[in-house]
Amino acid sequence: FQTLDPKLKKLIWLSAMLYGVAALKVLLWDMSDFSLIQKIVVFMLIGVCMLGAAFKFQKVTAKSA
Repeated sequence: FQTLDPKLKKLIWLSAMLYGVAALKVLLWDMSDFSLIQKIVVFMLIGVCMLGAAFKFQKVTAKSA
């Protein structure tokens, strides 16, 4: 976080809050009737999406610096 511009640090908090709301929605609403295997697959896909977003964010910020 030390290499981020001050304007991008605000986006970190916004993205964390957005992820928290989305994760709670998935946990409490969407996955209520899934089987155990389906829940595992959904968590793995969410993790892959998070890793992809983090990689893309680092790539974009490295180009702009």
